[in-house]
Amino acid sequence: MSIQETFDKVAKHLFKQNERCATTDENSHNACHYEKDGLRCAIGVLIPDNHDGLTFFGDIGSLLEEHPDLKKPLGIKNYPDDESFQILSDLQEIHDGDEPEHWPKELFSVSRHYELKWNFPEMFQPSPQDSGRGRDV
Repeated sequence: MSIQETFDKVAKHLFKQNERCATTDENSHNACHYEKDGLRCAIGVLIPDNHDGLTFFGDIGSLLEEHPDLKKPLGIKNYPDDESFQILSDLQEIHDGDEPEHWPKELFSVSRHYELKWNFPEMFQPSPQDSGRGRDV
């Protein structure tokens, strides 16, 4: 899968799901999961069904260290220096750190940063100040 195809698949999934795949701990902090209760995070949507990685808890780097066989389905050729790894880290950060109502603008920003085509104009129409290079990732 190309970086564009990966980005589009994750963005489409996040727009459709429109909620985090997370639980809230006793201190009201979100603990994100790759898959839980029928939901999947930005990375979880790329992990094959029934793979042990879906139950893993941690960032994508830790996931790949524990499950190096996931590099291929995630489209990562040269971990950690691969651009695919970097964009997946950014997508995971959006899912884990931003509220769903902010996802469209943040995803647009990532698409600009990586010079990807924005295929979701119905989700976010950039204003002139949004059309720059993108977020500092």
